[in-house]
Amino acid sequence: MKYFNLISVVFILIFRLFGTISGMAIPNDCTVIEEVINTIGNDLQKSYKSKTLNSCCDFSQIICQDFNNQTAVTEIKFNNYKNLSNQDMGKIISQFAKLPHLTTLEMANNLIVGELPNNLSELKNLQILDLSGNCLEDNNANTKLNIKELNLSNADSCINKNKEEKDLGNNTFIKVYTIIMFILTIVSILQGICLGTCMCHQKITVGILLVMIILVRLITYFILFGSLLIGIYKGKLDYMLVFKYGYLVVLILTVMDRLRSCTSKSENEENKNTSTNSCYSIFYLIIEIVYYVLTVNYINKYEAYLKN
Repeated sequence: MKYFNLISVVFILIFRLFGTISGMAIPNDCTVIEEVINTIGNDLQKSYKSKTLNSCCDFSQIICQDFNNQTAVTEIKFNNYKNLSNQDMGKIISQFAKLPHLTTLEMANNLIVGELPNNLSELKNLQILDLSGNCLEDNNANTKLNIKELNLSNADSCINKNKEEKDLGNNTFIKVYTIIMFILTIVSILQGICLGTCMCHQKITVGILLVMIILVRLITYFILFGSLLIGIYKGKLDYMLVFKYGYLVVLILTVMDRLRSCTSKSENEENKNTSTNSCYSIFYLIIEIVYYVLTVNYINKYEAYLKN
């Protein structure tokens, strides 16, 4: 009997310990809400932390109810926060899916940009969803929802914004032009390397110096064209700006070199070959300038689009 009582006490302690661990492992609704608010940050986080709250249910934009002696979040109304435009809605929805009694979710007029989250169906008990006033593209993610009220209308400013985004997406010409320019540049540089190698037989120092200069040019163009292509494919403005200002410096140096060459040639008699090379150089320079103007025009549009 003594051992039986001892074993009973041990089992009770084990079950209580297990219950405590389970309670710690499963976050309550307010913990989930605070994680979302910390993720969103900015004005919403400041507004939430500026108030002295006993729990998240005391926040004016959150409504809670009691279920089986436990308080649960049932309504969330995070509306009119203009700085939420860069949020990952899919991740936020995954967090809200941890709230089993959530019936209303409003995140209207936040100018959130992107596609409608395809995991909305994770909100099992949702009855009211309002994502109006944002810039969300409907990819049929709402077809699996079984709710009473649904509002996904976009803000008026999104119409022009989506049009600008589609126009910026038509950058195939810039990509192809960049690849062609890169190939032409490599061909030109390889010709220069061959010339420098030939000069090594006559003047070793001059030939080696010429080859080194040409290799530096090759690396420079590789960095510039590579930065532009990475910037376009990944939508990184910083990489595009490297090309914008770096290629401008290269063009200025190229024009100065052409002017110097023309001046030196005018002092000597020009034969047919030098005249042909001069025409080719001028023609290639014109192509470079046109290419630069078109590309910078695209970069400027992309920069203005990000600022809006």
